[in-house]
Amino acid sequence: MITGIVKCTLDGKEYNAVDFEKLPPNELSEKRRNLICTKCGKDAFFRKSSRSGQAACFGARPHADDCFFASAETQQVDDEGGDEDRINNPGQRILIDLNYGAAPTRNVDVKPSAPSGDNDGRGRHVGHNPRPNANMQRRLSTLLRNLINSDTFRLSQQLIEFEERAAMTVNQFFVHFSDVADEHDYEFRGYWGLLTDARLGQNGNLWLNSGGRGEVSCLIKSELVDAFYKRYHIDDVEDFAGTYFLIIGEKNTSQNGKPYIAATGLECVALQK
Repeated sequence: MITGIVKCTLDGKEYNAVDFEKLPPNELSEKRRNLICTKCGKDAFFRKSSRSGQAACFGARPHADDCFFASAETQQVDDEGGDEDRINNPGQRILIDLNYGAAPTRNVDVKPSAPSGDNDGRGRHVGHNPRPNANMQRRLSTLLRNLINSDTFRLSQQLIEFEERAAMTVNQFFVHFSDVADEHDYEFRGYWGLLTDARLGQNGNLWLNSGGRGEVSCLIKSELVDAFYKRYHIDDVEDFAGTYFLIIGEKNTSQNGKPYIAATGLECVALQK
């Protein structure tokens, strides 16, 4: 976590967190989406002081590997179960599981066709023939952690399926916020990346921002906001700054040219603090 100074690319100035928080609201809102680490130049974020007493601070996730400010906290996101989830198996197809809150589903082998009375029908591999392909179900939270932590997974040609839609490779289906472009208009994908900030609109909708005005934002509609806060133990809109977010849905563009993805339900999103 950067606790010292960052640089704003809009004005070329360097700021400490205390002085940055004192900027006029509109200026702060614009500049916080255009910050970089002074050491490695990676995108940075600003988090205001919270009601719980946490001081204002800067951060970057990740820094460059050799950056002075790099740390285990900012470079890696731990697996909830304590063991890194290894899902890079080209012989297995990933099925996205939206059943949030249930116990993670273990790998389930596809039962091979066999004559009656052959073994016990559990798909146990015997002999020297190739092992039958297996499907594995994964929740969005697990997929998000793998996207954050694994270059191999992000670039994988492994097939992934969602509901009744045609299977795609992992590297086609998941799109980082920084790579979202006009070509993704109305494309159904898994969009993910780091949030710089969030704001509640006058109508109660929650906007999760990945950068400046031209960068993509994610929309949580007003009727979902309370449940969303509760699910991820959010107390303050500032808690979103510096978190990772994954949303499954269509990328759209508003009338004023703002790219966004709207969540159709909380089962289609995952947040990683």
